[in-house]
Amino acid sequence: MSGAHPEAPRATAVRWRVVGWTVLASVAAFVLRFNLSVAAPAMKRDLGLSEAQLGLVLGAFAWAYGLAQLPGGFLGERVGPRRTMTGLFVAWGVATALVAAIPHGLPVMASVGLLVALRAAQGAAQAPLFPVVYGGSVYAGLPPQDWAFAGSLQTAGVTVGAALAG
Repeated sequence: MSGAHPEAPRATAVRWRVVGWTVLASVAAFVLRFNLSVAAPAMKRDLGLSEAQLGLVLGAFAWAYGLAQLPGGFLGERVGPRRTMTGLFVAWGVATALVAAIPHGLPVMASVGLLVALRAAQGAAQAPLFPVVYGGSVYAGLPPQDWAFAGSLQTAGVTVGAALAG
């Protein structure tokens, strides 16, 4: 694999700070991924959702995430990791705020439609995270001997985020 990375960069303090930020992004991603599952019983009661409707809402994230991961990786290659990650964070924040802003008193199907659309937006916005982190930040920013350690930090961030969510 040594020929696959012709200009191996040095692992500087700035590059490790970037890895640190990507670990924090992993934590945030998994908190946002699982937070609605934790809130599901209260949301189901407050909005009058059935089990099937709740399943649609929760599944929307996964479907959009799966469908957007490959195009999201291409986007990261095209516009670069910094701009892609900035766009992801803005999109996550907006979609999350809009989920929280869905008013009580809407007809159930309107609530379901909004929740499905917004959870799908969250999934699509989050999908490029790991392709961009690994392909753009880790691969391009660190020498090959540091890739596994940086990847293990990312995985630790995922686990911490899942634990914090619920």
